[in-house]
Amino acid sequence: MDPQHRLLLEVAWEAFEDAGYRPGGAPRSAGVFVGMGGVVSSYLVDRLASSAELPGYTGSVAHIGNDKDFSSTRISYKLNLTGPSVNVQTACSTSLVAVHLACQAILAGECDMALAGAATVRVPQHVGYLSRQGDILSPDGHCRAFDAAAQGTIFGSGVGAVLLKDLQSAIADHDNIYAVIRGSAINNDGADKVSYTSSSVTGQTRAMIEAMSIAGISPDDIGYVECHGTGTVVGDPLEIDALTRAFRNGTDRRGFCAITSVKTNIGHLEQAAGMAALIKAALAVREGKIPASLNFRTPNRKIDFANSPFFVNTECRNWPADRPRVAAVNSLGLGGTNAFLVLDEAPPAAPVRDQPLNLVTLSGRTAPALRASMERHRTAMEHRSDNELSDICFTLSSGRGHFSHRFAAVVSSIAQLRSVLSEELEKDAAGDHAASANERRRVAFLFSGQGSQHVGMGAELYRHQPIYRAVIDRCAALLRDQLELPLLDVLFGTAGADDAIHQTAYTQPALFVVQVALIELWRSWGIVPEMVLGHSVGEFAAAHCAGVYSLETALSLITKRARLMQSLPIGGAMASIFADERTVASVIKKRKAEKLAVAAVNAPGNVVVSGEGDAVTAVVKHFETVGVRTQPLTVSHAFHSPLMQPIMQQLGSFAATTSANSTKLPWVSTLYGTVVGEMADAQYWCDHARRPVRFVEGMNTIAALGATDFIEIGPGSTLLALGRQCVSADGHAWLGSLADKRQGDLKRILLSLGELYRRGYDVDWDDFYRPLNRRRISLPTYPFEHHRFWLDDDAARPRQRTAAASINLAGSRVRSGLPDIQFETTYSLARYQYLDDHRIHGMPVLPLAFGLTALRDAARQHFGTDRAAIANVQYRQAMVLPDDGDRIVQIILRPADDATAEFRLMSIGSEPSASWQTHMIGMIRANGTVERVESAELAIDRIKSRCPTAISTERYYATLSAVGLQYGPSFRAIQELWQGNDEVLAHVDLPAHLLGENAPGLHPALLDACLHVYPALVDAHGNFEQAPTNAPTYLPISLERFHSMASEARTVWVHATRRHRQPESETIAIDIAVHQEDGSLAAMLEGLSVKQLPPQALGPMAERVDWL
Repeated sequence: MDPQHRLLLEVAWEAFEDAGYRPGGAPRSAGVFVGMGGVVSSYLVDRLASSAELPGYTGSVAHIGNDKDFSSTRISYKLNLTGPSVNVQTACSTSLVAVHLACQAILAGECDMALAGAATVRVPQHVGYLSRQGDILSPDGHCRAFDAAAQGTIFGSGVGAVLLKDLQSAIADHDNIYAVIRGSAINNDGADKVSYTSSSVTGQTRAMIEAMSIAGISPDDIGYVECHGTGTVVGDPLEIDALTRAFRNGTDRRGFCAITSVKTNIGHLEQAAGMAALIKAALAVREGKIPASLNFRTPNRKIDFANSPFFVNTECRNWPADRPRVAAVNSLGLGGTNAFLVLDEAPPAAPVRDQPLNLVTLSGRTAPALRASMERHRTAMEHRSDNELSDICFTLSSGRGHFSHRFAAVVSSIAQLRSVLSEELEKDAAGDHAASANERRRVAFLFSGQGSQHVGMGAELYRHQPIYRAVIDRCAALLRDQLELPLLDVLFGTAGADDAIHQTAYTQPALFVVQVALIELWRSWGIVPEMVLGHSVGEFAAAHCAGVYSLETALSLITKRARLMQSLPIGGAMASIFADERTVASVIKKRKAEKLAVAAVNAPGNVVVSGEGDAVTAVVKHFETVGVRTQPLTVSHAFHSPLMQPIMQQLGSFAATTSANSTKLPWVSTLYGTVVGEMADAQYWCDHARRPVRFVEGMNTIAALGATDFIEIGPGSTLLALGRQCVSADGHAWLGSLADKRQGDLKRILLSLGELYRRGYDVDWDDFYRPLNRRRISLPTYPFEHHRFWLDDDAARPRQRTAAASINLAGSRVRSGLPDIQFETTYSLARYQYLDDHRIHGMPVLPLAFGLTALRDAARQHFGTDRAAIANVQYRQAMVLPDDGDRIVQIILRPADDATAEFRLMSIGSEPSASWQTHMIGMIRANGTVERVESAELAIDRIKSRCPTAISTERYYATLSAVGLQYGPSFRAIQELWQGNDEVLAHVDLPAHLLGENAPGLHPALLDACLHVYPALVDAHGNFEQAPTNAPTYLPISLERFHSMASEARTVWVHATRRHRQPESETIAIDIAVHQEDGSLAAMLEGLSVKQLPPQALGPMAERVDWL
């Protein structure tokens, strides 16, 4: 890829990040208007004679990666930008013309945002030039714009881009605005000038006047012009003449407007020159400082500065305080395309409310990238203030992509942010790396039961989280006629309701309301449970979360239940006994205590008993006597005991009137300890109030469903502590939602959200910040990790070798007087680098598919058809490729008749003592592909129904590696794999780095990956759950017939079946069909025989091993 393409893509990414928008996640239609350097600075031209891959062919990777036609659309594709995508090429004015076109597209409604930019990267970088008198190039390597000693410019490399947006939309979206473009214009000189390469004063003046007119700006208001200013003897006077004429259209003042040229700083960046000028002017307008123009001592004698509005600014100066900051930028293109632009300062940003606590996030594709990002941001925070903290956290969350290596922290000040970054970097240096979010995570909501409530629960969230507050307020309105005291007074202990929260009639609806508000808050942040479980009264919120009840229905039901329980006589008791359920139940049974029961099994050694006070006291005393710890519980009633019986009829009658729906996600019942299968009915809720809470069984079920992380929905951490005792596996996150003894509501829930983020959950940051109206600000961008992929000279390649030769695996036909037809070529790891990824027992072995493809190419050249079939293939000896050097390869065809030939594929090493080796023999038949094969289509659904077992491709390739089949990235192409009874189905994609190789027919790496399904049909390889030990290696030894349909598919389906098992046979016969995405056949391998072979079969003594 041309560095101009790559760097332009990087800068495009950075432009979005600097603007505070997530690259690839722009919320609105965005256009792209960019240009790049041409043949003079071209990487392709520089490397053309050095690599066989260039110039490529139309649509090849080399073409797409180097031609300027693809610069804009590559950005649109990579960043998912759906607005106009236009390449602009007007020589030196390219980038400013791109800005003008981008502005016009926004004004015309073609897009809401637009990226404008350009790249000019000169290849080679380190090269001088021969100075010639009268040439455009400076004789001393300095650009002296407007100076009497100016004799030319010097060229440089640069890449730049800006993100543009309608001003009112940018203000409404709290964007980071550098400057405002008030007007722009472009035109062309036409033919009314000295020559094609010269510029026209008239043409420039027209563009300038038009831009100022569109901007509604008087020349008197412009305090600074960033000129084209190349420092040429002719060009500079013409530009100042044009500017003077344009300004004289509106002012007679002299010497009031500063001019500079960025080319004196960084040289002429050609296509990117206008972008450098615009960025300089925008920063000058924002900062209120006009930078100096360098190398100016004596004015050019042809420029009458004294009678012009202009002076050359030779030192950095403050913008006059009594003048508006209005600037202009002029850009001229070789060939006559002019661009002029007027800009002024952005309006002041509206104030926003700060948050007391903030969640900061950073991520990287790799651990080193994350570390680099943390280091960048720690340094950047040295110059930030606390009133920017909320905006910083907002920008880093909503304005960045989120990768697998993640960091999150809750902070309240810039100093604390710098401190946590330093701590994390120290831990990283010590080997304690930040989390990597690669594995699939599943979150479960655990809803707290009665006893966890307290006055003020959720109060901090009520103050700071509008979504939480809205749900609380809605429920309070619904309960206005159902509760004697207002819900808000109960929750927050106001208006004399200090202790009401502990009265059952208020406790249960209050807990439910808080839990529903937490559900909605978590959901608004993108955290949606995959399963739910409620402890006792928490089941009502769990049922609502699972979609069983509407908010109104569930709230009415829980409130009725609470009133009924409150109506029971005061009395009864509950206590925790730290023993197993069987022991506790046995003691209750022996005592024949009819008014006593097990109320909850909270942990393997934690059982709650409930019932009449005397009975509970007696059981507690018994266990204390035998040394078992107990703990009395503070309750108003004996819940989940026979004492609940008096309200059962009323509760059941009311529950029967409520309408319920089927569950929308798994709801694990703590009444049964299993997933609720049918809708909850009246009897369920009666049993639920009377019978014990089976929390342990529920947790075992939810763990079996695959939950990896648990969030307690409700106050405190009681369920988290109990859950840890029930689920023993490591790697779980146990997270709270509301305050505990150490943290307030907001800090607790933000810490939990941060931990979920670190573990890979997709947080909806836009919704997280939507109620807060934060500002986007400029922060360090992503630290790209650069790796060298430069095309160095290919010494092994003949300079004139064509692309066609490189993709013909059979090679060229050898002239010979013998009747045999001979083709010859060379194979090496240097020539076909992807073959290094095909190793068997550590040795680079030529794939069977590569040989079949070469034979197909030979058949095409000899018979002139793509319908040839390769039959009766016998694999004699593996071709082991040397790590260095080539093997000379020949394919010899011996015609039997006009339509049939015997073949032999042979090779020899380059060393003098080498001898010829035969690798494959067989027959080639022209027109051997019969209609029966061509018409075969794939019935994917039927095959999938017969192959119900999905095999992890990661574990599959691990198994293959363990048995000696070591495939690297070029051959690890199986994306999905399903196994049935003696058949498998696979979805196979050619790896992305091989897509540009436009070989006719199926790529050999793709075809070979299709063969890799056969180990799934070998019993000795096990079930692929874990890599086997001492498993045998099965390798191909023969093939009955190979058909290729000349398909150029790069994504295929593979269906393989094992033939009837032969008793005591050492070989396994398999048929493999390769289909295109539409189901049509791409290739067929019939009767592939594989056999267990030892590693030495590949070595120097391979001819002594019985392959057949």
